[in-house]
Amino acid sequence: MYLIDYLKVQTDYSRMLDILLNGNKEYGLKGFIEMYNLTCITLEKNNHGMMAVGDDRVMPYIKSGLIRPSYTGNNKLDLEVGVPAMAPMVENGHFHIPYATAADEEKSELFITDMVEFHPKRDKRDLVMALWLATIPVRELKRPYKAWSSGKRYVSPLSRARGRAV
Repeated sequence: MYLIDYLKVQTDYSRMLDILLNGNKEYGLKGFIEMYNLTCITLEKNNHGMMAVGDDRVMPYIKSGLIRPSYTGNNKLDLEVGVPAMAPMVENGHFHIPYATAADEEKSELFITDMVEFHPKRDKRDLVMALWLATIPVRELKRPYKAWSSGKRYVSPLSRARGRAV
């Protein structure tokens, strides 16, 4: 599994859908579906996501199967299918984070810090939860991951500075 891109931004609901779907030329926004030719999106359907699941702009994508609503609750904490179940994917080198450019590095450091510092009972970091939602259809395929890894653990400089090393 590869981290291609993410956008962590506070914006209004319509712009959020523009970014997720096919963009909005009026606002100069490109949509993730268009930019990355996405074939599967998992959308959390509780809280704020419930509004999106019922939205007229989103419904055609749900009906086509491109967007798959997923209810999250206590399953987030489940050791076999929840957020903790992602640990082997990361530890065994099956999750790849871009680090080629300065922009990659900056985004990657924030993502890695969120992963290292995540505690499912205390906080709900959006990036970790988004990754977990993305793994749902991958797990449903039940295909084994294949990757090579040095087996070394990574601690982001920000986590190290905060004394939160794993």
